[in-house]
Amino acid sequence: MLVHMVLAETLNGTAPKNQDINWAVGITLDQKLNKMESSVVDGFGEVIQVPPEVDTSLPATLRFGWRPSSNNALNVEFILDYLFAVEGDILNNTLTTTQTIYNVPAPGTTDELVYTDMSIDLSDAVAGESYLIFSLRRDGPAGADTFTGNVEGAFLQLLSYQWQG
Repeated sequence: MLVHMVLAETLNGTAPKNQDINWAVGITLDQKLNKMESSVVDGFGEVIQVPPEVDTSLPATLRFGWRPSSNNALNVEFILDYLFAVEGDILNNTLTTTQTIYNVPAPGTTDELVYTDMSIDLSDAVAGESYLIFSLRRDGPAGADTFTGNVEGAFLQLLSYQWQG
């Protein structure tokens, strides 16, 4: 399943800023809504249809590639909320989400590419019919988030097991 971060939207008033990623000489990508600052709650969300060939008996992995803007090696707190919706669901804050908090260490080197893998239980999804709705945010003001720099998202990837036909 492919997630394209440029299409990500800001969450309920939390608005990450844009931060270009200089991958190499001649390759600079204009990233959008990817700069999660240290003192605020910044995040984004996506809506993705669960493809018919996905094996919902096994979990998926949301892989978030990021880089730190400073060289301290303290913790960053990411919060992943997700749910599955199908046609006919009422969308008025009554659907139940699953929330997981990930406290991960920054690598200690400015601009070093790191990725954090986050598990998504697909057992409530109906392949080909459900939509995965998720939000990923950094809770900068949380006591567990001790990293004093920005976190800049480089890529998002959703990995799942698929049936072969």
